[in-house]
Amino acid sequence: MNIYFRYLKEHRLAFFIAITCVALESSCDLMGPTIMARIINFGISTHNMDNVIKYGSLMLVITALGASFAIIRSILASTISQKVGTTLRNDLFRKILNFFEGSIDKLPSGTLITRMTNDTNQIVQFVNGMMRIIIKAPITCIGSIILASLLNFKLSIIIYSVVLVIGLLIFFSLKYSYPRFALLQKAIDGLNTVIQEYLGSVRLIKAFGTYDEETTKFTGANENIQSKSISAMIIVTFISPLLTLIVGLSTIAIIYYGSNF
Repeated sequence: MNIYFRYLKEHRLAFFIAITCVALESSCDLMGPTIMARIINFGISTHNMDNVIKYGSLMLVITALGASFAIIRSILASTISQKVGTTLRNDLFRKILNFFEGSIDKLPSGTLITRMTNDTNQIVQFVNGMMRIIIKAPITCIGSIILASLLNFKLSIIIYSVVLVIGLLIFFSLKYSYPRFALLQKAIDGLNTVIQEYLGSVRLIKAFGTYDEETTKFTGANENIQSKSISAMIIVTFISPLLTLIVGLSTIAIIYYGSNF
């Protein structure tokens, strides 16, 4: 994480531009429903084609601007995240080269490989996602609540309730899935260690004919990953459709009560 903040400090301008593009993209997304409401209220309802064309053209311009900001943000996010990953891998490799023999013996080779590959890729995805989702989601959520409250406070109460329920579901999902993903990480380390030991001793294994022992060892590590992966993903798999159901029910409630207004 320190390497991440260090790199962002060195490239603060690109990061600031990316964050600005995220904010502007979210603003454009939020303006779409507001303009659509004006098209319906001041154009379609009043049979005023001039207002339909005016607000429709405005919506097209804002949509084009939002798409432009999204493209710039995606390019910057991908560039910054990949450079962070490159810097992190270089630092990890230099650190491994400077290990003493006693230190290197305490760390299985599979664990080091996992740190260099899988863990680094996870950090790259986090950096990329931070500028694409982690920052955009709160801006969009807060902006949507504010706009909904300004349009109709009674209907916005439904949104408040939905946000609260979704927040609780995400909290419990993270609480119970995080320990399981930690066990999955250890299982991946174990599998990489088995593969590394086999590749490093393949001649001895052929000489002594210990294929069955190696196959049993690999099968056990592989099945361990399977069980840990299922255990970790079952919570996420359960939460995802539940969130979709809640959002769908809230949409039905808003349309039903909104039609009465």
